[in-house]
Amino acid sequence: MSVFWYQEEEYQLFLSEYELLAGEEAGENGYFEGEEAQGEQMDFRIVDYRLFLEKKSGNLLTQEAVSYSGGVLIVKGLLETYEEYEDIFSYEAILELIFKDGCLITTVDHSKAGLRIRKNLERGVRSLNKAKDRHCIRAFMHRTLICDYRQSRLAYSKKKLMRNMRLFMAGKGKVLRRQK
Repeated sequence: MSVFWYQEEEYQLFLSEYELLAGEEAGENGYFEGEEAQGEQMDFRIVDYRLFLEKKSGNLLTQEAVSYSGGVLIVKGLLETYEEYEDIFSYEAILELIFKDGCLITTVDHSKAGLRIRKNLERGVRSLNKAKDRHCIRAFMHRTLICDYRQSRLAYSKKKLMRNMRLFMAGKGKVLRRQK
């Protein structure tokens, strides 16, 4: 996960509605990580409500504005109890940031929604061992979030992408494309 700096606190970029950068192959969480693999560290930072990408390569630090429109989910504080799931509710702090042309429009704190899910799991109202309950938890989070991240998850799911490619090669389907 990429580091995302918001109000001088370090968060992890969990998921973005659309790509944050252009020109590289997209990573599984909806952001591009091609340059990270080549030894550069990429951090996103909000300065005066503007989104910037910071690239660190050795002693060189560059900062460029990102003209991004859409939602971003950032998280902090993975809880030990839910470490194996690494789902959105597994984090103590869950923030959704909405951007338009690289400017931060609004911030929504979804931490209470995550807490509600965890309390239901602890009380035994829901169980992560049951597919129906996992579906219910996902549906609750999708209703809670402002932006629709399902398309992003679907587009970057390696399993789905491989299945769609096989169907395409067999002439029975088409390759999944993200819509903006």
